[in-house]
Amino acid sequence: MVIYDTRVTVFSRLFLLFALLWSVSSMQAGVQLRLKGGLQGKEEDSGALVTVIAEGDEYSLQLICEGISDKAHIQGIDKIPSFSISRGGTSSSMTMINGKTKHTLTYTYSLQPLKGGAYTLGPVVVDDGGVVTESNTIAVRVVTAAAYDQFAGKKGAARQALGCHMHLAEHEVYVGQSAVVTVTIEDDGQVHERGLQAPEFGLLQTQPLGKPLSEQKLLNGQLKVVTTQQYVVSADKPGTYTIEPAIAHFIIPDDQRDAMGGFFGGFFGPSGKKRSIRSNGSILGVKPLPISSEPVDAVGRIDSVDLRLQKTVLDLNEPCVLTYSVTGSCNFDAMVAPHIQVPDSVSLYPSTARYTPAGGAVNEGTKVFEYIIQIDEPGQHEIPAQRYVYFDVSAGIYKTSMTEPCRVTVKQQKIQTSPSASKDTAVQNNKQSDDAAASAAIETATVPLLPWWILILLVLVSMLGIFYDMWLRLGGYLSELFGITSPIKRERRALKELIESQSVDQIHLFFSTVLVRLWGFQPQSIDGEYVREFLRARDIASETADACAAYIDACSQASFAPHMVKESVKTELLHKALFWYEFFIRL
Repeated sequence: MVIYDTRVTVFSRLFLLFALLWSVSSMQAGVQLRLKGGLQGKEEDSGALVTVIAEGDEYSLQLICEGISDKAHIQGIDKIPSFSISRGGTSSSMTMINGKTKHTLTYTYSLQPLKGGAYTLGPVVVDDGGVVTESNTIAVRVVTAAAYDQFAGKKGAARQALGCHMHLAEHEVYVGQSAVVTVTIEDDGQVHERGLQAPEFGLLQTQPLGKPLSEQKLLNGQLKVVTTQQYVVSADKPGTYTIEPAIAHFIIPDDQRDAMGGFFGGFFGPSGKKRSIRSNGSILGVKPLPISSEPVDAVGRIDSVDLRLQKTVLDLNEPCVLTYSVTGSCNFDAMVAPHIQVPDSVSLYPSTARYTPAGGAVNEGTKVFEYIIQIDEPGQHEIPAQRYVYFDVSAGIYKTSMTEPCRVTVKQQKIQTSPSASKDTAVQNNKQSDDAAASAAIETATVPLLPWWILILLVLVSMLGIFYDMWLRLGGYLSELFGITSPIKRERRALKELIESQSVDQIHLFFSTVLVRLWGFQPQSIDGEYVREFLRARDIASETADACAAYIDACSQASFAPHMVKESVKTELLHKALFWYEFFIRL
């Protein structure tokens, strides 16, 4: 009897313990924090399990919520110290087990450690309409890239030769003045692929300055491959602007692949470990221009301004081209046509503008504005010298350049008499004096003006230029209304043009734009791993998700250094482009 009672007590306690463990596990399953990547290790002093991650690398942090509504409020995910974290996409899935439906939401974040040390990620608190749930915590140890590779068996040399740096030529400029941002990445030439994620420039106007340039250099006795990309930035308002760090991506060789003699790597294309190096950030100060009493035409340095007529002798009302040229180094992209001062007898019509770079410094060249003039009075006419006011950024003062005046002669209209008047004059047998004949000829003379159709053509051309944007928007609206075109048709046509022109460096930008439009991705978060997780969350087969992720990664590498892509890989990327585009729009 004692033995029975003892067994009952033991079984009761085991049952209660099991129920308690089940309830705890079920609560923890409600919200789960998961870190993808890194290595599993133990702390030397305590022996506690910890995830080892590398400083500067990017990792995927996922918050998985079961049975939580999409309106739940999440706390504590964007305030993790010593980490850079950005929101990625959100995916949802629904499964049915034993007749019960389970709804799961997955929030994905991009996590990048910035400083070494021991940290605890989480817990993340989810408030779903008053129901508060906490996630688990993850212990991590952030080490240097070389220490991480050594811990992983890479002998500590995999990333010592990798580098990414940002340099700003000028840290303080004026409104409208251009500044050059140079991003440089370095490696020892042993990497399979290298790529660059451009910095975030915020509210600065920016454009790439040419294409990436790669060259070999001997630095401190070591051969380096240095790749440089420059950007031109400017601002139209004063203030302090932050330029976020650039991120260089490398595919470094895998020890196991090297041991196989490179056979599989040569057959299937480059493979290995992906490593990311983050550059420094920078700050650009933009100063306001001093107050000016007259309109300012440009900001920069003006070498010369020139005003010139196509012809110096004209017929009455004959159209003629007037050219206004500005040469120097300034904000040509924001420069508008100068206002030309002309006498009342001259009619002026703005026409075209073109820019010719000089091939020297940034924004150095000549911009030419063309005007059409007509003069309706015969005689000598002069278009006066024109003032061109600009702010000289090197001197910090306003300066004025003057053109030379232009002189033109307008010929008197030839007097023409009609045949009947000439006949009447001949019949008079020279009985009238020369003065009377001249008077009769003047009375019957006709002075032809400019043909009416030329004036109508000039008006139509001017109206087309003024309302060009309106006509363009109206045409696009009608085209989409009647099904002539659509976003998908335009994208498919653009992709076919990229394939025909062999523009492999533009394929990644094309797919990034498509994924942003279709799924609301953040452009800086789009890479192979992110696309793979998104597809798997939507129950896409693992083989398909892996193939798609590999394709996106290959496009990313080709976008930065297309001249270093193998011809076979380039052909494969172009050949598969339409297939993956159709896959995305059908998903």
